Amino acid sequence: MKNRKIIRKMISNKDEAIGSDFKPYILSNTITKLCILLIILIGSLILINDVNKLAFISPSLLFIILGFSILAILLFLSYFIRSSISLGQKLKIYSIYDTISFCFVTINLILFIILFIFVPTEVSGSSMQESFYNKDKLLVWHIGYSPKRDDVVIIDVNEHYSFRKEETFFIKRVVAQEGDKVSFIDGVFYVNDTKVSTAVNNIQFKTMTSYESKSILENGILKKGFSIVMGDNRYNSIDSRYIGAINNDDIEGKVIFRYYSKEGNFGFPKKKIKE
Repeated sequence: MKNRKIIRKMISNKDEAIGSDFKPYILSNTITKLCILLIILIGSLILINDVNKLAFISPSLLFIILGFSILAILLFLSYFIRSSISLGQKLKIYSIYDTISFCFVTINLILFIILFIFVPTEVSGSSMQESFYNKDKLLVWHIGYSPKRDDVVIIDVNEHYSFRKEETFFIKRVVAQEGDKVSFIDGVFYVNDTKVSTAVNNIQFKTMTSYESKSILENGILKKGFSIVMGDNRYNSIDSRYIGAINNDDIEGKVIFRYYSKEGNFGFPKKKIKE
């Protein structure tokens, strides 16, 4: 708002001296926006191989808008410096450009955030009740993430869990992580000698401790790179009891926040559930 008042004052005064003083601001403001866009571009290129499969926007859209934004700013800067039009006209043009370029930078930042940092997704089904409900909208963190016990995670079940043909993602809770001791005693599933669930039978225990028909246990310890997951709604969930242990590479990220729900509360996911 303050900058706009300065521009209006300059346009009305047509004061070349003030205009000369204002040129460094124009240059620094434009260079700052260019730097922000270049940082977004470099960050996108670094993270492109890890782009989340849940993202509903193609990374190519971000690169197209980024390229257009950088080109537009460079063209404006070149025109502004070389143009022989009057100071008043330059400042009118700059005022319009400043608004448009701010919008471009904002759009690029938003696209970068939802593509590479916080990915929005939606719950489908009731397997996580009473923690999450159908149609709940969530934010997922995936950069540098490795599964931890009690985390609520999003799993890609397309490649190694071929019981469905359509593209499918599951939301489940990690009940055992690599290095945990798991056991099945008298119909009860234990992790590190702590009861986890009564909704397991002997066949299910053998399934949930195997991956591609091979056991992922060594002396009762879960091998590195694997997790066991379950839905919080134990009696209505397709999880490791039926599809086996989950390769950590198939875990897309961790649910960090629920920003919309018709039935539950907004906020961070519960750490544990009651059995």
